[in-house]
Amino acid sequence: MKKPETDLEILEFAIWKERQAIRLFRTLAGRISHPDVVSLLEELAAEERTHIEKLELEILKTGRTVTPAAEQTDPADILFTGKLELDMTAADILTLAVEKEDSSFRLYVSLIPQIQDPAAREVLIALAEQEVRHKLLFESQRQKLMTGTD
Repeated sequence: MKKPETDLEILEFAIWKERQAIRLFRTLAGRISHPDVVSLLEELAAEERTHIEKLELEILKTGRTVTPAAEQTDPADILFTGKLELDMTAADILTLAVEKEDSSFRLYVSLIPQIQDPAAREVLIALAEQEVRHKLLFESQRQKLMTGTD
């Protein structure tokens, strides 16, 4: 996928990234049986869906229809180096989720100055803040798991 340049391309790219996050969180949730971690992954996958809805609304406000972004190689994956392994522990999965959310945060921060529409920019700022919150939730859950506290 080429680097997004227009507001529409940026919003469509962000939607595509959110869809990838949902797939990742659902895949990770299916690989473990730790109920707290599964619950957190499912909860945040649902929140990523609300991110898509906010981004789609910004596209609709311009009078355009929402179209799926191209399913091609993602240049932002360079920022996200986590890999899925068959024998991942709950702690491994949480570490991967932390890396993913950090990558998403940095992606949004890099896109914010490029977007022209003030309302769309505010949405990206809010989503960047939410990605940081997700990262902190994953880090907190990982810490609880590592220390054995609940």
